[in-house]
Amino acid sequence: MKGINLVKEEADGYDWIYQGERNSNIKIEQKVKTILKDGRTYDTFIKQDKLVNEGWTGNKAAAHSNSKTDTHLLWCFELRNSSIPSLFAAIVSLKENGCKWVTNDGKKGSYANLSLNPSNRGVYTIWGETIFTGYKDRQLKKARCWLQEVQ
Repeated sequence: MKGINLVKEEADGYDWIYQGERNSNIKIEQKVKTILKDGRTYDTFIKQDKLVNEGWTGNKAAAHSNSKTDTHLLWCFELRNSSIPSLFAAIVSLKENGCKWVTNDGKKGSYANLSLNPSNRGVYTIWGETIFTGYKDRQLKKARCWLQEVQ
């Protein structure tokens, strides 16, 4: 990436290393989710007339062994034909937000799930908006990440 000191280094729990000042290196896990406009589950992502994402999936083994890094770069794209009409992007500190990867205890399934806590702590939004209240302004159990239109 031009202008950002990111080095691609895929390992269990992270995908990038940000090379900061004074040789400080920060490991960053990147997660991407896509929502297909004409997909059969598209309507499940509509909450109160907004297209939102409520979580990402990742490798169960890495999550279960606690090898996921603290800093995450989270993306969610709406795909319509060959275009991206809206997206959400944020850099998140799991520790600051208080969220964590969750796995089931059994052997079924190979994925872990990550949802953000309904707080701005540790969430640095690049594009989109986080929503913390639902119907009749009731506090949500997990944040909704509202995809915003790309122009």
